[in-house]
Amino acid sequence: YLRKNKAKLLDIKVINGSVVMCRIMYKEKRIEFRDSYAILPASLERLTNDFNVEHKKLKMDYELGVNDKNFVQYFNNDLMGLYEVLEQSQSLLEKLTLAGNTMNIFIKKFYKEKISNNSLKLNELFRQGYYGGRVEIFKLRGVELNYYDINSLYPSVMHDFEYPLIENHNYEYTNEYIPDTLGYYYCNIKTPDMNIPILPYRREDKKLIFPVGSWSGWYYSPEIAKARELGYKIDVKRGYVFKKTDYIFKDFVEYYYNIKRHSSGSKKAIAKLLLNSLYGKFGQRTEFDEFIIGNGSERYFYIPFLNLTRTKRVSYAKYQHSEIAGLITSYARVRLYELFERAGIENIYYCDTDSIITSSLLKTSDALGDIKNESAISEFIAIAPKVYAYTSKDNGEVVIKAKGLNAKQLSFEDFRNAIYRNDFSKFVYEYERIATFKQYSVRHLNNFSDKLKVIRHLKSSYDKRIINVKDLSTMPFKV
Repeated sequence: YLRKNKAKLLDIKVINGSVVMCRIMYKEKRIEFRDSYAILPASLERLTNDFNVEHKKLKMDYELGVNDKNFVQYFNNDLMGLYEVLEQSQSLLEKLTLAGNTMNIFIKKFYKEKISNNSLKLNELFRQGYYGGRVEIFKLRGVELNYYDINSLYPSVMHDFEYPLIENHNYEYTNEYIPDTLGYYYCNIKTPDMNIPILPYRREDKKLIFPVGSWSGWYYSPEIAKARELGYKIDVKRGYVFKKTDYIFKDFVEYYYNIKRHSSGSKKAIAKLLLNSLYGKFGQRTEFDEFIIGNGSERYFYIPFLNLTRTKRVSYAKYQHSEIAGLITSYARVRLYELFERAGIENIYYCDTDSIITSSLLKTSDALGDIKNESAISEFIAIAPKVYAYTSKDNGEVVIKAKGLNAKQLSFEDFRNAIYRNDFSKFVYEYERIATFKQYSVRHLNNFSDKLKVIRHLKSSYDKRIINVKDLSTMPFKV
């Protein structure tokens, strides 16, 4: 469209393969387009309901075609609903993404110390011990279970524990483990014989597993302390301890968690978004793709009709501190493991970052870091991380989660066939989609409106633990 209408591209920002902003000159006017989803990452239906605006997202039968008169009202509500949501989100419009806005709010209003950045080399070293959430199946099928969520897991560990101050040189080298101190260590690990280990391990295929055996790696002190408590033999070879620490997130979390608990509409929605989007900003990668106007000499892809060059850029942002992100996720995995222990290790069927499915009945509360009962379950079947089904004990409803697939095309019987007959034929999802900006630039497509055929197929069963086909339990891999 820009090319056909002789509009000039002035600037563009691409984050994680998506265009979040572009600025053009069109008929002597400067126009800036922004992606609202990068600021408010939720469906328009959910946003208009959560913010309780006048113009709610409407239901529409898309098969009628856009010439149907009902589409006028449908489009009107889409536009006005988003506009009304944005009117209530002024604090989130300063930066291009939700994470950027959250960091901006945190630094300006809550962090009282001076900020300086790590060296790129040190930041990458701290990233080696930065692991993600834990998603595992311990038993593929169960009956009479309960599904529990931890209330705001990441905000809770940000609130409850100390972290290093956000500055460079806030560490000392050491060649021994120092208890009761925040640290980061390279260790030789030897696990005891156990069914649910605690320490993560990144395989060559990049999958995160929790194995038994012996290996070496970088780990933060919260998990090392818990692993030693569980009988791990850990020989620390070298590492760092952090000199200045404090409860740097406590005020931020308390402020927005109180709003979340005692508000409704836009206040509650924004508070929830801010609580869950801060931690990852500390661990973002320092090197990323950048698109610049002109035919740059350091290019590795060029879009001639937009005069746009794709190149690499290194960020020197002061808030890039992988040790903070690594500690947050380390504390979170320990808190999840403590929930395993509270329910009884032998009673855990499934976990997903901040939730468990268990045969135990546990006390709940709405306190930060405690648990709530998401559902009572009659029957549960899981075949892969984030691919599971269960029947609700309360109303008999079948709930199907199938990340990367089309859950609406699946039935509970399909899950039974998968685990009992090794039949995954129904776990196929084929669809067409317009190529993303990143796909266009990587695949050298002819046009931005080109469609790509996408085929997702779950071809085999769970591969992050070893399945015992006799009783459908699993056990950890050995490394």
